[in-house]
Amino acid sequence: VIINELCEENLDDISAILVPGSVKGDVSIITQNLGVDCFKGPTNISDLSVVLNMFPGVKLSTKIPADEILRTKIEEGIKEEIKDAYAPKGEYSMKIGDVYLGGGYPTHVLAEIVDAPLLSDDELTERARYYVDSGAEIIDIGMLSEGGYSSEIERLVDVLRSAVNVPLSIDSLNEKEILSAVDAGVDLVMSLDETNYELASSIEVPAVVIPRDADGRIPREINNRLNLIETLINQVGDLGLKHVIADPILEPLNLGFAGSLTSYYEFREKNPEIAMLMGVGNVTELFDADSIGINALLAGIASELNIDIIFTPEASVKTRGSVKELAKAVQMMWLAKKRDQTPKDLGINLLCVKDKRKNIEKPVENVKIVRAGNAPDSLEECMFRIYLSNNEIMVVYYPGDKPTIAFKGKDASNICKEIIQRVSIGNEHAAYLGREINKAEIALKLGKNYVQDEELF
Repeated sequence: VIINELCEENLDDISAILVPGSVKGDVSIITQNLGVDCFKGPTNISDLSVVLNMFPGVKLSTKIPADEILRTKIEEGIKEEIKDAYAPKGEYSMKIGDVYLGGGYPTHVLAEIVDAPLLSDDELTERARYYVDSGAEIIDIGMLSEGGYSSEIERLVDVLRSAVNVPLSIDSLNEKEILSAVDAGVDLVMSLDETNYELASSIEVPAVVIPRDADGRIPREINNRLNLIETLINQVGDLGLKHVIADPILEPLNLGFAGSLTSYYEFREKNPEIAMLMGVGNVTELFDADSIGINALLAGIASELNIDIIFTPEASVKTRGSVKELAKAVQMMWLAKKRDQTPKDLGINLLCVKDKRKNIEKPVENVKIVRAGNAPDSLEECMFRIYLSNNEIMVVYYPGDKPTIAFKGKDASNICKEIIQRVSIGNEHAAYLGREINKAEIALKLGKNYVQDEELF
């Protein structure tokens, strides 16, 4: 069709032809017939300006849409940039194993294995590897609040050391468990408070200090909270602990979140050189909302406050994937900070349900449109084009090069029934149509873009 349309045109002043990326097959046949280089442009017209701005500097393809080529180049560049960000540099304030804090490094993700002593060796291994694959740089051994599992710690450390090659931390307030973990070679202690800070004289690895008093309470009033954590930091320092990480404790929403966030801000303003940790599980676990946006926002706050470590468990089904979400979010924020921009148009994103741009589909003209819910006529085996237009699903029937009829509606089931009654198609084709039109309906309901033959998520 393209060759027929252009063969009678004067192409002397044309240096290249771009066709829509959605065109099937290899478009080199156009070059062969017309004598002008032809490449695939972007699948979506909204990306055309990006392609034109980079062309001819980027080598386009006759087989692969331009946006896929650019996406690959962008992603490759970003991967290298982020890899360099975590590589050892000359300046840093503290080391936890091979993880460097301060000195311009990105925020690091610490993932907790909840109730670790109750897990088998296989379960510990599976959980640790899952976290590392998700982007965790430190694995935390989460103990039980009642304590009494110090005899299990050597096993836990040995299993995790064999499973993953990242630093380990111990999350316990129990003195015996902390000392057992230090003897077993953990890289970080969480946490020291007013009930156990004297252990600092027996600890050489970095430790997290939290504002918890001798009665086990965390002050709600900001000044009291800050005074307590600063006092504890001074006390553990006097006992010989060289490397301290402050965690003012982030509270759940509606139970002091804003005030606790202020304590992070004020502590960072007063103590720009002290490493900080922010635990976000209190927010994500205690909020019945999807975790992706919450984690992205908290990672952004952590970046602005120069928080060194962001800490989370995945204790419930609804927060499954939080480690991966935080890992990507802190990388986005690092890139945004480096480029002095908002976390937008970075080449990576956390958009899973919604899209950045709206697809612009050119409507098919001069074709009879059938509203789903009617019937007769019988048409031969065919090809279909499926797209969204004006908040409805459009399915256009092509018996050959030109369309003859289109089916329109919002309900996938009704559209499929209409097509099956009017068009003679085989089972395989019917299954394909059902799958694609159902995807289109989901996209319509979610406000997402739909592109035929591409995944929604």
